[in-house]
Amino acid sequence: MNPASVEGQATPTATVTLTAAAPAGGAVVALQSGNTEAAKVPSSVTVPAGQRSVTFTVDTSTVPLPAQVTLQATYLGVTKLFILSVRSPALVARFTVTSPSKGTNACSVIDTAGTIDCVFDSTSSGGFISDHIWTLRVGGIGNSETTFTGGGGNAYTPPTVCANLQGGGIPDGNGAIPLTVTLIVQDRGGNKSDPTSRAVQLLPLNRCGY
Repeated sequence: MNPASVEGQATPTATVTLTAAAPAGGAVVALQSGNTEAAKVPSSVTVPAGQRSVTFTVDTSTVPLPAQVTLQATYLGVTKLFILSVRSPALVARFTVTSPSKGTNACSVIDTAGTIDCVFDSTSSGGFISDHIWTLRVGGIGNSETTFTGGGGNAYTPPTVCANLQGGGIPDGNGAIPLTVTLIVQDRGGNKSDPTSRAVQLLPLNRCGY
């Protein structure tokens, strides 16, 4: 099998090799897949007369979780097995940040409780996603972080309070403090993407102690 591990929709090739040359008329080798939803093979292949091997293609499908598929080849009562790994699409975290008050990559604190009007859109993320893990950090590296799990789609706003927005220092000339937003996406198997971060300008508007 080449390769032995593929992402769904790939078409790896497999080779059946006999211990001796095929007889006149060829050698018919029966094939079987242990999971046809993940990988399909022809019902049989024929090794040409006088030859020892034949190559065929395996058709794989997109799978929500990684699958180990047993492929079986049988000839003259002898069966050989091979395990093909079919991977689910790579998990990739992608998102944008907008707000009704400030537009792209900027948002505001809109009440004294610490509610922000940031809108996160993660619909461009890749893979079979079951959870979104958002982390917000106000100010520089080393400041405290707040994590929100579960919100995804095209219009998620984290339920912040003032305690989540401390440590931003003195607002700049535009009245903004730095906010770093990080997203990790996760599938049902607990596999996680690499984190993706975005710098956002947060305008406290004299709220939450700023």
